[in-house]
Amino acid sequence: KRLEKELIQLEENKHQIINEYQNEIYQLEEWTRLKTNTILFDSDICDWKPRTSTFDKHILNKNQIGILIENEYGNRFGGFIYSTIDKYQTYNNETFQRESLNDSKSFLFTFKENKPMKFELKEDKKNERIFHLCDCLMDPLFAFGNMSEYGIWIGKKDIKSYCRQSENSNYDYKGNENALTGITGIENQFDIKRIIVIQFN
Repeated sequence: KRLEKELIQLEENKHQIINEYQNEIYQLEEWTRLKTNTILFDSDICDWKPRTSTFDKHILNKNQIGILIENEYGNRFGGFIYSTIDKYQTYNNETFQRESLNDSKSFLFTFKENKPMKFELKEDKKNERIFHLCDCLMDPLFAFGNMSEYGIWIGKKDIKSYCRQSENSNYDYKGNENALTGITGIENQFDIKRIIVIQFN
């Protein structure tokens, strides 16, 4: 029932959400040559708390989605996935199942200092698993990047998040240091203000 209520609220608030993030959404449309279809998730409406989060249910089996994140400092950044999200990480009867997604066309993006930038996968990293959706029992909501070094690691509500980049990163940051948010590394964690997930078609 909670999921049904959230879906109704998302539809009712669709135009307001799009208006609030119209510049970022327009840029994603430009980059992808796709059009906004629907809002799959909004952390102002949907449950993203540990153990009860519905985030995975909202995006599982969806494709062509942009995940737009705003942190406590007002930085807006995120990632785009073209592939259908049909794998996720879960605890099942106390057994950890690590299932992650390949997507050679995936990219990260930032609107730091109102300068839109897009970061694609490095050529030699395009076959690696780069998107990790987590169930409600795990601390993260999701992550982008390889498992040894996540480029974006987003925690559930009240769990700190971080971005990280180095020579081992999957994504090509084009020589930009601290490309996504201006700070990088597990030691430079931040709180999340809002998460919006948009499906394009």
